[in-house]
Amino acid sequence: MAISLPRPRPQVHPETAVSADWQVDGPRPDPEVPEKAKRRQFTAEHKLRILEEADRATEPGQIGALLRREGLHSSHLVDWHRQREWGTLIGRPAGSSGSPGPRCAGAGGPGR
Repeated sequence: MAISLPRPRPQVHPETAVSADWQVDGPRPDPEVPEKAKRRQFTAEHKLRILEEADRATEPGQIGALLRREGLHSSHLVDWHRQREWGTLIGRPAGSSGSPGPRCAGAGGPGR
């Protein structure tokens, strides 16, 4: 009759919780590089709607909540405010696809 003794627990690295005798035995991750993410493009109507909503914000945190809800960064608002002031706010036509349209002249600002 064979007696089985309990296996000793492997040493575990305290910071990573990985066994000290850990080796890569399983399937390796796919080395294929995923397709580059495509930038979102906004219509002029969408930009204006977001700017109007930001202009109506009166309570602290409302603009931050708007940016989080729409998945935007504050730099979007800065750029779109500037473009609206200069009269260069344009966007993609709704439902359009294919290559991007011409960039708005003056988007970089006066003197750029």
